[in-house]
Amino acid sequence: LGTGRAGAVVLFADAPGLTIGDINTTAANNFAGDVLLTAHVSGTINTQTITANGAGADNSAGRILMTTAAGSLNIGAIQSIGTGGAESGQVILNSSNAITASNIDVTNTILNGGRVIITAGGNIAGTSISLGTINTTGNSAGQIFIGSVDNANGTITTGNLTGNST
Repeated sequence: LGTGRAGAVVLFADAPGLTIGDINTTAANNFAGDVLLTAHVSGTINTQTITANGAGADNSAGRILMTTAAGSLNIGAIQSIGTGGAESGQVILNSSNAITASNIDVTNTILNGGRVIITAGGNIAGTSISLGTINTTGNSAGQIFIGSVDNANGTITTGNLTGNST
């Protein structure tokens, strides 16, 4: 990691969608890069770990936006952590179908925790949203919004949701 600003990752796909390994746009003492992944017509997005941590005063962690128009999101862990005075990032996951993610961490040791917004419009095998832990701990805790508009009433399951004020 150098001292320059990290680059962004922007990927748009059609059917069958995107299958991606790890994405890392972390910056040392600068702004982290943003991550935008979209399957804009149809298709599913599958990723491993996404990391967009920022460090240093007046900087910020990356913003992560993933959306599908007619598919699902299957995500490993997501980190958008601010350290050393950098703001934490925000994570927005929006799918017309189901969303699965292992862990989401937008914590901060000095400033406020980040924001997590998750919305699903459908389900796979009766599950609309299946999440591991989500942590928005910070000087003031961040925000978590999880919602499903699945007409078939698919389930929402999560691990621990943590938003402590330190």
